[in-house]
Amino acid sequence: MAGVVIGLASASRPAPADDRDLGREILAPNDGWASFSTGTTGGAAAAPDHVYVVRNRKELIAALNDGIYPPLSSSPSNAPKIIYVDRTIDANVDDDDVPLACEQYYRNGFTLEAFLATYDPAVWGRVNPTGPREDARVASRNAQQERVR
Repeated sequence: MAGVVIGLASASRPAPADDRDLGREILAPNDGWASFSTGTTGGAAAAPDHVYVVRNRKELIAALNDGIYPPLSSSPSNAPKIIYVDRTIDANVDDDDVPLACEQYYRNGFTLEAFLATYDPAVWGRVNPTGPREDARVASRNAQQERVR
């Protein structure tokens, strides 16, 4: 039986090497809506120094901003680039890739417990929240949005 297994194994051939770089491929004409007009080119025109492999949030943000971290702007660069994502990236982490808890976004004395107690409809009524606790909630929301968005 061992001879049969060896014979079968030697009869198989490795698959031919594929030299295509999928990151630089563009859609062919008439290949759906993304090929309409000038088509979708993705990062096909990316210079070699604009090809990134990222493994965490900090690397992803840097890649989106031409390798710069922290970014100079809140808007990513429009330069052609290819970004290969090597694993799952959690956006809710600090610069050392440590997960952040809700409390780490709290600003101006905000706590969820105090907010809920103040704006409980049984106490506050049905009017939209206003005042210092709402201002603190908005500041806290903005801190999280800046980090995760």
